[in-house]
This record gives sequence, C-alpha cells and structure tokens, in this order.
Amino acid sequence: MEAAQRVAPDGTRPLFLLGHAREAARLTAHATATGLLTGKRVEEGEALTLDPLGAVVLLLQ
Repeated sequence: MEAAQRVAPDGTRPLFLLGHAREAARLTAHATATGLLTGKRVEEGEALTLDPLGAVVLLLQ
C-alpha cells in the first residue's frame, strides 16, 4: 500500500491511498475525512477496507 498527502492551493489536504496488493488492506482512519470518490464521511477510528489494487482519496477535515 502507498499513502501520499498533498496540499492544494486552497489549503485542502487530500490523502491518496493506493493498494498494490492482490489482497484487501484493512486500515483505521486516524482523522475524520470525506471520501472524494464516494462522498462518504469517515470518522476517526473507523475501520476502512482498501480493495485489492484499489484507491481511496480522502479529504481531511
């Protein structure tokens, strides 16, 4: 898995999570965020699943 955070010109901080494995990755959110691809809100401490070879983009609150 790969994680990269960027800072956009408007100050937002998207976090990119990229799965490189053929198995799902189980993660825990360390901050409240909104999934930019799904629109789903993720609460701090919530379990996340990154699909095999999947991607998640979170906008940190």
